[in-house]
Amino acid sequence: MGGNRSFLAMKSVIATAGFLLLLVTLHAAAPSEENKGTPVSKEATVRRQITDPEELLRIIEAQQEQIRVLQQSLDELRNQVEGLVDRPSPDAPAPPPPDSQLRGPEPDPAIKADTGSKWEFSGYGTVFYEHYDWETHADRRARTDVERIIFEAEYQPIDKFKVEVEVALEHGGVGAATEFDVFEEFGEFEQEIEKGGEIELEKAEAEILFSRPLSLKFGHVILPVGLLNQRHKPSQFFTAARAATASPLIPVTWHENGVGVFGELGLFGDSFLEYEAQIVNGLDSTGFSSANWIRGGFQERFEYKVAENPAYVFNLNYHPTAGSMVGVSFYRGNTADNRPKDDVDYDVHVNIGSVFGTWEVGGITLRGEFIRGTLENSDLLTRSNRRLSNNLGVVRSPVARAAESVYVEFGYDISDWLKRGFRVNPGPLDLFVRYDQVDSMDEVEPLVFKNPRWDRESWTLGFNYRFARGFVGKFGHSWRTLGTATQNRENTLSAGVAYEY
Repeated sequence: MGGNRSFLAMKSVIATAGFLLLLVTLHAAAPSEENKGTPVSKEATVRRQITDPEELLRIIEAQQEQIRVLQQSLDELRNQVEGLVDRPSPDAPAPPPPDSQLRGPEPDPAIKADTGSKWEFSGYGTVFYEHYDWETHADRRARTDVERIIFEAEYQPIDKFKVEVEVALEHGGVGAATEFDVFEEFGEFEQEIEKGGEIELEKAEAEILFSRPLSLKFGHVILPVGLLNQRHKPSQFFTAARAATASPLIPVTWHENGVGVFGELGLFGDSFLEYEAQIVNGLDSTGFSSANWIRGGFQERFEYKVAENPAYVFNLNYHPTAGSMVGVSFYRGNTADNRPKDDVDYDVHVNIGSVFGTWEVGGITLRGEFIRGTLENSDLLTRSNRRLSNNLGVVRSPVARAAESVYVEFGYDISDWLKRGFRVNPGPLDLFVRYDQVDSMDEVEPLVFKNPRWDRESWTLGFNYRFARGFVGKFGHSWRTLGTATQNRENTLSAGVAYEY
C-alpha cells in the first residue's frame, strides 16, 4: 500500500512541475500590456528587448522570481511525497522499540566484553581383542575388553573462566571380578578380588584464564607426567591398548586433587613454550609393587584421598615447529603419611623424571619417551608392606629403589603411495613399528630380591587405519622377551576399534 502511494505522489510531482514550466514559457512569450492591440512582429519585439537594457533586466528579474516560486512549490511537493513514503500503512505492524528497550539492564562492566557462554562436548572410546601365546602362562586365554569410554564436557560462561569435566566408564561396567595372578609373590599363585569395571571421575577442574602466559586451574586435575598422560587419546598412540611402557610404572591417566598454574610463552616465529606447575595430593605407598612399581599408589580404593603429604609436579614442552615437540616433566612427593594407617616412621619420597618428544610431519610420525624414577627407603617400605592386612587388597610384594622405561615408535602413512601406485584411495593407513623396554625393578636395595621377570623388552608391528572421521581400526603383533633365562617369551596379537568426537 505504501509503495502505490509513493508512485502516485511521484506522478503528481512530475505533472505539476511540467505544468509550471509551461506557464513560465507562455508568459515569457506573451506580449506586454503596453503593446496589446498593436501588431508587432516577433523579430521586432526581440530586437527591442535586446537593445533596451532596462527592458532586458526587467525580463530577467521576472523570470528569476518565477523560478524561485517554482522551486518553492517543488520543495513543498517533495516534502509531501517523503511523508507518504515514511508513513506506515494502517494495517502494517508496528516498528520494534529501540535497542535500549530490548536489552534490559546494562551488563556488569567486568563481563561486558565477553562473547557469551558456550558448551562443548567431546569424548573417545576403545574396544579391543587380544590373543596370547605366552610361554610364561600357556593357559592364558584370549580376551576382549571395552577398555574405556570417556565423556567430556566443557562450559565457558565468560571468556576468562572455564570448567572441564571428564568421566570414564572403564572395562564395561561396575561390579566385582576375580583376577587370577600367577606372577606376583615370586611366581606364587594368588587370587584377588577387585572391581570388574568402574565409573571414574578423571577430571573436574575450573580454569581462570588471566592471559596466555598465565592461567590458574584447581579441582580434580590431570598430572602432565610423561607423554602418555598428556596425549592419551587413541589417535595419539599406535597400539590397540594404551602403551605398555609407562603403564607398568606410573598411573595413566593420572589424576589427583590439586591446584596449578599453566601458560604459553611465544618465542621466535611460530615456536612457543608450554609450562605447567601443580601441587596435588600424594600417593599411598601401600599400593607399590614389584610389577608396577608406584602405579598402585594412585589413591582410588577409598572414598577420599589422604593429603597429609602433597606432591609437586612440573612440566615444560617446547614446540619448535608445527607438528614437533620436545618436553620434560618432574614429579616429587613424600608418601609416608598418606597410608591408611600411621604405620611408618620414615620418609618415602618418590621422584619421577621423564624426557619425551614427538615429530609428526607429512605422513611420518615419530614418538619417544624415557622415564626414570627413584624411591626412598624402598627396603624399609618392603618390610612394612608385608605386614599389611589382607582386607586392604594390595599385592604386598618387594618394591625397587629405581625403575625406568623407554619406548620409540615410528609410523608412516602409505595412503599417498597407494593412490599413486594402485589408483585406490583407502584413507589414512599408518604402518608402524615400536620398541619398548621397561624394568620396574631396575635397582634394588641389598635385602630386596631383584626379580628378572620384570625386565621386559618388546617389539610391535602393526597398522592403524582411519576408515572414517574420528574412527580408527588398530592391529598389532608384539614379541616380548623377559629377563629370565628360560620360559621367557610372550607374544600377543591385538586388534581393536577406537573413536573420538
